[in-house]
Amino acid sequence: MRGRPLCVIGMAFFFSFFFLLTEWPLPVYNDSTFDGQTITVVGEVSRKECKNGKYQIYLKNASCSDRINSNEQNRTGKSGVLLYLSDHYDMPEKLPRLGSNLRVKGKKRLFDQASNPGQFDTARYYQCRGMDYCLQNTVILWESQSCNYYAECMYRVRQYLTEVFLSVCEKQDAEILSAVMLGEKNLLEPDMKDMYQRSGAGHLLVVSGLHISLVGYALFRGLKMAGLMQTAAALIASFFVYSYALLAGMGTSAQRALIMFLTALFGECIGRAYDLLTSLALASLVLLFQNPLLVLDSGFLLSFGSIMGIGVLLPAFDRLLPAKGKLISSFKASLSVSVFTFPITLYFFYQYPLYSIFFNLVFVPLMSVLFLTGFLTLFFGIISVKAGMTAAVLPHLILWVYEKGNCLYAELPFGNLILGRPEKGRILLYYVLIASAVGLSGYLTEETTGKERCIRAAVFCIAAGAAALMLFPQRPEFEAVVLDVGQGDCNYIRFQDFHCLIDGGSTSVKEPGKYRMEPFLKAKGVQKLDLVFLSHMDADHVNGIYELMELASEGGVQIGCILIPPSEESDEPYQRLREASTQAGIPLKFMKKGDCVSHGRLKIFCLYPEKKVLVSDDKNENSMVLKVENENFRGLFTGDLEGRGEEELLASLREEQYILLKAGHHGSKGASSESLLRKIRPRMVTVSCGEGNSYGHPHQEFLNRVQEVTEGVYITKDCGAISIMGKNHKELQIKCYKEER
Repeated sequence: MRGRPLCVIGMAFFFSFFFLLTEWPLPVYNDSTFDGQTITVVGEVSRKECKNGKYQIYLKNASCSDRINSNEQNRTGKSGVLLYLSDHYDMPEKLPRLGSNLRVKGKKRLFDQASNPGQFDTARYYQCRGMDYCLQNTVILWESQSCNYYAECMYRVRQYLTEVFLSVCEKQDAEILSAVMLGEKNLLEPDMKDMYQRSGAGHLLVVSGLHISLVGYALFRGLKMAGLMQTAAALIASFFVYSYALLAGMGTSAQRALIMFLTALFGECIGRAYDLLTSLALASLVLLFQNPLLVLDSGFLLSFGSIMGIGVLLPAFDRLLPAKGKLISSFKASLSVSVFTFPITLYFFYQYPLYSIFFNLVFVPLMSVLFLTGFLTLFFGIISVKAGMTAAVLPHLILWVYEKGNCLYAELPFGNLILGRPEKGRILLYYVLIASAVGLSGYLTEETTGKERCIRAAVFCIAAGAAALMLFPQRPEFEAVVLDVGQGDCNYIRFQDFHCLIDGGSTSVKEPGKYRMEPFLKAKGVQKLDLVFLSHMDADHVNGIYELMELASEGGVQIGCILIPPSEESDEPYQRLREASTQAGIPLKFMKKGDCVSHGRLKIFCLYPEKKVLVSDDKNENSMVLKVENENFRGLFTGDLEGRGEEELLASLREEQYILLKAGHHGSKGASSESLLRKIRPRMVTVSCGEGNSYGHPHQEFLNRVQEVTEGVYITKDCGAISIMGKNHKELQIKCYKEER
């Protein structure tokens, strides 16, 4: 970094902001005034897009009033507001123009905050984009005459060019080309995004800053060759690149490319040499001064991290591996990006595509060809649909290669290493070690003396130590977590390298397996669940497990075996579960009273039910009850047990103290009776239920009983995920996710 003061300042600013904002995050907007009520808002249109066939508008500098018909705005501060437009606005022509001022009305809603480790935090995501809350079913009351005419023009050009792609290409090709060349990512199917991300090729589905710069440089050189003065050529090329970045949505990658391109042209015009890292540092400082929260955005970090890897690590790899050739150079560039972005990828996605370094050797060079052929397809498609369809054959062939490559990747063993989210201290130490290795490599020369060999060995040892920090994280020996899945149940147990779930479902959360359970497991570094216990077959205990079984076939968390209480063969829920588990290749077994599963010092006993002839037709009264125990922990998980089922359990339950009772039936008044509480004397009781659930869980009668026995009552709707971890009962730590986030 010698001779690069701006780069040093930029990196110091960047790392300081990252660690400060992750350790002490800024509070998200939580003003619940008028939440769920219809309000009016005034603001300026900054962005508009279509997602899942619905149009959305981003308002900046917005303010609201508490009365719909009030002419006087109660201005309590400027906010960013996301508008979900009503079904009336079903065409682009009906949308307001970019830069215009609007008066709108709609139902105010706060964005959801994550309540479990690994869960996507919608509120944080939109906070990074300057949005504080949203309005649902929005109606536009008034629009100003003034607007940003040039931005609106670029938006309409993008819509037109997208329609050209859709008219001359196959649907899937048109969606990918629109994303790659025009920044129109909202057309992409979720399955397509997932397929590219699993192979480490998700970066191909955004407008490439490299190609924006290359097009600008090509124009600049062409104008100079045509006899234009350097300054005039630079101004025209800069205006073109700015227009293209604006057309592509002015995303993080496009803004970075624009700033770096302008820096390069300015340097050439004043006769100064271009420095990649200094230009990158300037771009990061400009963007972070505008919005410091971008340092928490995965797109920003991966975009800048990729260029930083090329600028910092590639020269070091050239010194360490002096072999030359196009393929070797491409490999070293791919390796540089992968090494630098390794912790970033794990921090946001919890897994790493192991073979992406090699696949990108094919994918990345083909992007330039795809970009060129996509441009030709647009050009001929504007002239003639038939000509465009003929030209579309070329990008189709490249996209076919991508598709087959992604399919091949999905078949490879260990394609995605689920390693979990690394701690921030480990990330910092990783980059310190990488910086040390890079600094040490600076002493290498072309000679092959003993000193050179020692330096190389030291560099590789330091790099191996850095990799080990990410590959082998330290975790507590024991952990029990009651997840917040809304109105449902899901409990996670880990002891050393053993992982299991007790139930997994919800009736109030959409796709709990995909959006809460699997992200949690991946964040914990769980590649395989050894066992899944299902207390009974109600949807709020099992529907997420069905999702996990489907996701396992797509490279998700694997399941070793599913254990259920005795069921009748003719029972429809049992039949469905058996068919799903058979199709997924997962063994399904019964577990009854007296059965035990053990892993080292951890034992899981089934305490109920005892036999196949069940005591009641009520599924809740036949819930499987599990006792989870090691020398320092004892927990009772009762499913939805209540009534006669609980009476039968009490008849054979031994009197002993438990650390944890997972309350039966979400804290219903008919569950966790006083007799049960007196017999097990729990130190803490957890209740899993959803916010504002229609059943009124937990019932006050239940809370009154529990509070007479213990003061440690934890409810997921209030606490989020509830974690108990540690090595012994004296050192057990209880953490509530909502208090820590």
